[in-house]
Amino acid sequence: MSQIKLLDCTVRDGGYLNDWNFGRSVLIETVQRLANAGIDYIEVGFLDDRRQFDINRSIFPNTECIKTIYSKVDKKKSKLMGMIDFGTCDISNIEPRETSFIDGIRVIFKKEKMERAMAFCKQIKELGYEVFSQLVSTTTYEEEDFKRIIALANEVKPAALSIVDTYGLMDEVELGRIIDRLDSGLDEKIMLGFHAHNNFQLAFSNASRFLNKHTNRIFLADGTLYGMGKGAGNAPIELLAHFANKYYQTSYGINQILEAIDSNILKLFGKNNWGYSMKFYLAGTNRVHPNYLSDYISAGYLSISEINNILKDIKEEHKLYYDKNESNRVIEEHANEVSSLSKESINRLTKELKDQPILLIGPGETLVGEKRKINSFIKSHNPIVMSVNFLPSGYKTNYIFVTNSRRLCSLLNCDVDKDKKVIATSNLSEITFKFDYRIDNLFLQDNSAARDSAIIMALKLLKECSVQSVYLAGFDGYKSSFEENFVNISNSYGWKEPYPGFLNSYIRGEIRKISKKMNIEFVTTSMFENED
Repeated sequence: MSQIKLLDCTVRDGGYLNDWNFGRSVLIETVQRLANAGIDYIEVGFLDDRRQFDINRSIFPNTECIKTIYSKVDKKKSKLMGMIDFGTCDISNIEPRETSFIDGIRVIFKKEKMERAMAFCKQIKELGYEVFSQLVSTTTYEEEDFKRIIALANEVKPAALSIVDTYGLMDEVELGRIIDRLDSGLDEKIMLGFHAHNNFQLAFSNASRFLNKHTNRIFLADGTLYGMGKGAGNAPIELLAHFANKYYQTSYGINQILEAIDSNILKLFGKNNWGYSMKFYLAGTNRVHPNYLSDYISAGYLSISEINNILKDIKEEHKLYYDKNESNRVIEEHANEVSSLSKESINRLTKELKDQPILLIGPGETLVGEKRKINSFIKSHNPIVMSVNFLPSGYKTNYIFVTNSRRLCSLLNCDVDKDKKVIATSNLSEITFKFDYRIDNLFLQDNSAARDSAIIMALKLLKECSVQSVYLAGFDGYKSSFEENFVNISNSYGWKEPYPGFLNSYIRGEIRKISKKMNIEFVTTSMFENED
């Protein structure tokens, strides 16, 4: 059976969430409790000579600064480690091991830098440190890459060579293949490490399988308190310690680990959530850098299924190494495609609606209170009826215009039959009934705080379809209590910003602008018509 060791990297990896500003007392307590728990290796932070020293942060310009923070820590049997992202800390900033407070240094590097990075690892080793070589994005390694790194490692002989699942892409099969490839070629005295990320909820599962490999080598698994770490987070060290105690007769102090979590980490979790999420799941399934997800989610007009689809259009060479230009290229191509489909829908709608009187119906209370007035208007004008984001009872509706996923969901309770044509904006995806027309969401929005106002989007669409006269019923305006604004409370949902007064003023102003090019009349009483 292989020997196993655990490494905790909470105050280093977790620092991505708070710019390494844990506070000195938290840093000391966390490292001390991990040492009390008997964790074999504890990473105390980054070495990065681009940063100024701050006694409250676990990122240091040189090794001498580390002892300023941690000098009161009793390391017990644990070994303390620093980490260097190769190229961010010159060798001149690393003092000899004999005068340093830390015992070892981990060096992370991408495969195209492996020769220079391993030469740097050799320099660190010559200063007396245990050096760990960390293979960023090991999932990108081909057979020739493995041959190169194995040859370099056997020459330099770092204390450990670690598999890094940078984007949480690995499953059991892929991890097993990489372990077997490295284990078969590495000098048996070199520890084999594994740093997991949790995009697929497999961080702990993969790490425990890793530790279960039965060879003559020492296996080293990384973890963090409560899984704290950038993005989807890491394998929780408390789970790894429990696993090791149960199956490998180790004696890691679980209570000390739990105290560290309860004292400090849970507070950080409340401020800086990490862990499994839709974003990092999508990054994992599409094998792309999560920054692409950030771009497309922040755009604000793409449905989650659209994002999932366009991620597949990122060129292979850019997927794991984020490129802003590539991100822009993909989203622009998608926008062009959506725009083309939108124009086709608008052309069809223009043929159906041009020069026809349109009655737009909103969900306000006047649909009931002024029903006689609305019915009288319908009888005298015989308009095409289009409801906005809901299906009204008591009125025959020809079209439903929907712009919001919550509104779309509420329509599932309604009878959306074939006589009712659905016009949907491009940020929505079909559920049960089909969309007859798809309209580019961005085309109908502006840059204001109320850019997704459904009534304004509907009016802009109708203007684009050469409609000459639009009549409004049930668009009452917004009162301070949002429940008062809807004929059916199920149509309501609250807001924080923009506030009702702003919404009324904005919509009133936009209607006036549009009315210069299209006749707009109110059938029912509305704050959008008069300021009182």
